[in-house]
Amino acid sequence: MDATMIDTAQWLHEYFIQQGSLTLPGVGTFRIQRISAQVDFASKRMMPPSFTIRFDHRYDTPHREMFAYVSQRSGMADWESVRSVNNLAFDIKTRLLHGESVPIEGIGILRPDNGSGFQFDGKRINYDFILKVRANRVIRKDAEHTVRVGELHRSSSEMEEFLHAHDEPVPMYQRMLFRATILALCALLLFSMRFFNPTDSGFSVRQDLVHPADTAPTYSTIKAP
Repeated sequence: MDATMIDTAQWLHEYFIQQGSLTLPGVGTFRIQRISAQVDFASKRMMPPSFTIRFDHRYDTPHREMFAYVSQRSGMADWESVRSVNNLAFDIKTRLLHGESVPIEGIGILRPDNGSGFQFDGKRINYDFILKVRANRVIRKDAEHTVRVGELHRSSSEMEEFLHAHDEPVPMYQRMLFRATILALCALLLFSMRFFNPTDSGFSVRQDLVHPADTAPTYSTIKAP
């Protein structure tokens, strides 16, 4: 890669950082994707947001603003900036087709792929001026906030009253009465079963007398002459 390509790569990196997107003709598009801040409850700290870079080989038609930026930064004419960017993109694609891995400054590494497109290892971007901050988790159980119910908006206290309107505790005497009723029904059922089935009942006063049956004799007598 000659000096002109190196300078062009630096200007394209500047354009990429400012615009969040860079398209190289015949190669694809690089985009910055923001990763939201995350809370680390173990260390009680909030991690700052970071950025990663995604690659899409399906979109490889650059905007004219990119060539205009290179022309402005380099002092070249418009057609010269277009040729410089195309030469850089052609050099990257040629090296990939020959099985080489191509690092792109400040963006990541493109690797050859047997399928359609290229493999890309994006760079993780972290800024030192975005620091970690201490974060203590605060739980406000009775904090007032608005919730959406269908097409209406209600406060949390209104919904709490609505959901627990019928959750009043049952008085003690009602619970005792309920238990006594259950026990009485069980006793009545047991008594009925024993009353209508006296053979198995220990409460019945009826007794069946046992009469021995006369058995037929097993022998006979014959009178002598």
